[in-house]
Amino acid sequence: MPIAFVCVTTEPASMAEVLKALKAVEEVEEAEMVYGIYDIIAKVKGDSIASLRKIIIERIRKIDKVMATTTMMVVKSE
Repeated sequence: MPIAFVCVTTEPASMAEVLKALKAVEEVEEAEMVYGIYDIIAKVKGDSIASLRKIIIERIRKIDKVMATTTMMVVKSE
């Protein structure tokens, strides 16, 4: 099962709101607020690379107050 880590940049002061919305996405296994250049990091699982792409583009990026995402696909998971 393909996995991706999605780093999310939100509008100022909206991290908690976006985090709540991210956790409501069924394929998001974990999501946490972080310090650094990103505001949130989420672990996302999909049935295929194509489904991961669809989840990220159509569900995560469309969450209100998400400004940008950076996706890192896991190459190999044990």
